[in-house]
Amino acid sequence: MRTLFSLKWIIPFIKPYRVVLAFIILVAICSTTLSLSYPFLSKILIDDVLINNKYELQTVLLIGVGMMMTGVLLQAVNSFIYLRITLLILKSLRVDFFGRIQRNVYDFFIQNKVGDITTRLNGDLNEIQSFVTDGALQFITNLLTLSFITGMLIFLDWKLFLYALIFIPVLLGSLLYFRPKIINWTRKIREHHSDIQAHMIETFSNIRLIKLSAAEEQQGEKLNQKIIRLNRDTLSLSIIQSLAEGIPRTAIGFSTGFVFLVGGSNVIDESMTLGSLLAFITYLGRFYSPIQSLAGLYLRFQRVHVSVDRIHEFIYNSEKEDTKTKETVSYGTKGTSYDFTLLEYNQVSKWTGTAGQTLINVNLNLRPNAIAALIGPSGAGKTTLVDTMVRLTPITGGTIRFQGEDISEIPLSRLRREIVIVSQEQEMLNGTIIDNLLIGFSDLEKRQLTQAEIERCCEQTGILGVIQSLPDQFETVVGQRGKRLSGGEKQRLAIAGALLKNPVLLILDEATSGLDQISERQLFLALKEWMGTGPMGKGILIISHRLSSMKLMDQILLFEDGQVVDQGKHGALEERSILYQELVKSEFKREVPANFD
Repeated sequence: MRTLFSLKWIIPFIKPYRVVLAFIILVAICSTTLSLSYPFLSKILIDDVLINNKYELQTVLLIGVGMMMTGVLLQAVNSFIYLRITLLILKSLRVDFFGRIQRNVYDFFIQNKVGDITTRLNGDLNEIQSFVTDGALQFITNLLTLSFITGMLIFLDWKLFLYALIFIPVLLGSLLYFRPKIINWTRKIREHHSDIQAHMIETFSNIRLIKLSAAEEQQGEKLNQKIIRLNRDTLSLSIIQSLAEGIPRTAIGFSTGFVFLVGGSNVIDESMTLGSLLAFITYLGRFYSPIQSLAGLYLRFQRVHVSVDRIHEFIYNSEKEDTKTKETVSYGTKGTSYDFTLLEYNQVSKWTGTAGQTLINVNLNLRPNAIAALIGPSGAGKTTLVDTMVRLTPITGGTIRFQGEDISEIPLSRLRREIVIVSQEQEMLNGTIIDNLLIGFSDLEKRQLTQAEIERCCEQTGILGVIQSLPDQFETVVGQRGKRLSGGEKQRLAIAGALLKNPVLLILDEATSGLDQISERQLFLALKEWMGTGPMGKGILIISHRLSSMKLMDQILLFEDGQVVDQGKHGALEERSILYQELVKSEFKREVPANFD
């Protein structure tokens, strides 16, 4: 019952096609009835045509051929319509599941392997889709077939029918015995598939590291061991399924032989006609077929049970982002007087189950029309702090206000449009340069952008010259994860894409680490110039381990052990903060070769 309840979420995807599905079932009933009439026609052919000459041979044959051709035609039409509906339902399921996965909180993607997610999106959904559409049709068809044949067997010889039921308990007993075993082994195999896919994705995503570490053989051996475990469990499942199907098939063979023995004796003593016996045997063969099909459908239902549980876990048992629909007006569009705080943290804390408290009563204020820096030792929690600004990770205490509004009341679409984050390892799509520049833009917004605006943003970040030097310029394909571009070029391109969105607050999380100090300084000056264009009230937050450009900052936030321990300008912090002095000293002690882009 729990599986049937879990399947309720699929009903809305089937509902739009209920009329067509009803038509498919109706046609299946007609084609099944036509095909099941053939054994009875054979009885008439033998008893009433060949032996007693009661009917014309040509008439009976013509009726039989007509029924057969009609059944084949109906089945062909039904198969085409069914395939089309199945594909439409699968498309809707995948698109919806893909959207639900994207709406999960960011921590979900940290805790789950990419391979496991894609396996559920493809393999498990295929299993469910096939069962819900094809399984329902099979169930109705087989139930109708079983009912029709049972009636015909009772009509032909009810006593002989009772003999045929002797081995039915064997069929049902084997079904109940093998059910839990099939569930367990199917679950193991699905987990193996997810693990293998995750391993391959991880290997190819980090192919540079693998090659530089000469770890190809090591990764290959890991894959080999995973496949060995998969094959071992697949063979075990195959043996169990063979027994689950073979035992009923053997019972059917014994039952058919027994019916031949009793029925043949009845024909010999003339208590049953030869045509009736042949029709009975034919119907008996078809009688076991729907029983086997229903049993197979039940076993298949157990495999679907595993898939439903895995999908149900992702859809209903994972935390979703709180997507508010309340729209409010941004303070940044109200005028030219800005006495408000751009971003304010008030006693913000965050606890995680494994790491403990990562943010401790954080208080900070970012002013508009200013470029600020957030600096501190590695592992202090700077990136976690930034993630909370756009509700990428939830806080457990305190409030965060952006332009005077509690960010929990701001729609995610607007919040992440007005606060744009560029990370150190900026991911890129395997598309063109222009595709990566316009990530997140709607079709309407893309049409409204001019080439001059795109080039201006690229020029501000120093990437325009690189793009124009390429043969295909903005249509150049950057390759998987942007491998055709250097680290610094990817960062410049990502910042240009952020500027195109014209955010209220631009956050660079180690996003200039691929630039040398001179290029970084030039970029910061260009960003200051950008901040002064358009509506007033913009801000920039820089997160960096490099302190050479701190003199350009209007505000420096010193972060340590999950909290802001001091803030001010470079000169003031250099005089009073021991931590800041240590960070500055360590910066100058490091001998890092310049990376000129």
